[in-house]
Amino acid sequence: MDELARILGRKPDEDQQTVWKGMDPATRKRTARRLRAIMDWDDASQGLTAVAAAELAGVGISRFYKMAAEWRDTGSLEALGTVKGASGRRATKLDAATINALQSVVPKVVAQNDGVPVTGLVKLMVAAAGVRENLPGKMKLREIVETELRRREATARGGESVALDCCAISWARSQDRPYCVFVVLDRGTRCILGHHVGAFEEDLGGYASAVLDALDGIGDLPVDWSSSMRALQIVTGVDEPAYAELVDRLETEHAISAKRASIHRRFGRYLREIAGLRIDTIAFTPSRTASGGPVLVNGAPDVRDEDEVRSLVARAVAAYNSRVLAGHRRKGEPSRQLIDVLGVIARMPD
Repeated sequence: MDELARILGRKPDEDQQTVWKGMDPATRKRTARRLRAIMDWDDASQGLTAVAAAELAGVGISRFYKMAAEWRDTGSLEALGTVKGASGRRATKLDAATINALQSVVPKVVAQNDGVPVTGLVKLMVAAAGVRENLPGKMKLREIVETELRRREATARGGESVALDCCAISWARSQDRPYCVFVVLDRGTRCILGHHVGAFEEDLGGYASAVLDALDGIGDLPVDWSSSMRALQIVTGVDEPAYAELVDRLETEHAISAKRASIHRRFGRYLREIAGLRIDTIAFTPSRTASGGPVLVNGAPDVRDEDEVRSLVARAVAAYNSRVLAGHRRKGEPSRQLIDVLGVIARMPD
């Protein structure tokens, strides 16, 4: 148990202790190897690429991405695929509404309770969210708080950690499909660096347009810019191999930690975490992103002209940025690394 605690950096929760105790020595060794690789990869200070982490874990790169995503979602040792009969399945099913409620209140809870231990913040978060049923395990609750603590630690500087997400919205471009908004999010300041309104099928082209919007307006934002870029996360679209190539290239050529979210329920995950699923008049509908019809309003899709939607989204994003950047002052310039990374993404569809 001491070895597991050392890897996690804390005492394992009850479920983790039970699974660990039930392992034979060889299984524990494989489990520790995989878990250590994931933890080191998640820690940007280690400078470990996904390819190197997969090699340390003893699995292929695709399997490593899936394994790491499942570990982050469930916190179960069974997610590591070393327990007989557990590989490839989720150990627990998290309630989406509960997770959304917790993530929506955690920034305020952490901001108003500086210095309170993680255990105390977890209790305050649960109370503020007002949820009593379908709560995730202790590991997941701690993860939500610790993620926010890490985000706040980076808030002094913008451009250090960036996330790209795409998500359907309530306005429809046709009777059959909603508009999709592609966004470039800054984790440190929680502002939206750039956006694009289009169709999900635009895929990398949609992200490229959002990145170009970011590059066009990045000089006008009142942000204290980091001198370097540390990490990038991207929600994948249709062309999965292209995203894998992009992530590998960014890690190899630009020395950042680059990760892609490719699990089924990935759309809107960074929006939900950083900005929320409603920004002024924009209502995001993650489950309709890749397929399905638009939201019905009075029994029919709310079909809007593209120019109108782009104008509405632009105004909503501007209002949102004004709120989250209120009181901020510009300091320094966006790092060369940030500009170069965004430039690579902007050129991907070519």
